[in-house]
Amino acid sequence: LSEARIKTAFVQNRCLHKDGWDKAVRELCNEHGVRYQGFWLLTGNRFVSGSELVRKMAKRYGSTPEQVLFSFVTRGLGILALSGTKNPQHMREDLAVASGGLVLTADEIAELRVLELPKHTSNDPVKATFHSELQEDAEVFWVNPDSQALVHL
Repeated sequence: LSEARIKTAFVQNRCLHKDGWDKAVRELCNEHGVRYQGFWLLTGNRFVSGSELVRKMAKRYGSTPEQVLFSFVTRGLGILALSGTKNPQHMREDLAVASGGLVLTADEIAELRVLELPKHTSNDPVKATFHSELQEDAEVFWVNPDSQALVHL
C-alpha cells in the first residue's frame, strides 16, 4: 500500500468467520486509512446466524438472526457491510441495523467474537442428492480429508 501512486480508498473482501473475519486485512486497512468493506457476510457465515447464541439474541431483540450478525460485523468489528440482497424485506432489515435499530451490548459482541466453528470430521454423515439428465449412471467420489484417500461411493 505504501508503494501505490494512487491511495487506496476501499478494500472489498469476502469476510468469513472461518478466516478470522479477515482480521489481518482489516488491520492493514486500518493502519493505512483504507475503509474495509466485507461481503458474503450472511451467506458465508450461516452457521453463525444459525447458532443458538445468535438465535437467542435475535429473540431477545425481536429481530432476525441475520440482523444480529449484521450488527456484530458492523458495530462489533467495524466492517462496512456490502449487502447483495435483492429481497426488499431483507434490505429493510439491513437498513434498520445500519441506522442503529439494533445495537448489541459490549458483552454480546464479546460472546460473538469467541464463537467457535462447529467441529466436523470425516465420519460425520453427509446427505447429497445428484440429478442427471443423462441416461448413464453417475460415479461419485469423495476425498477423505483425514487420509487423503479417494473413496468411490
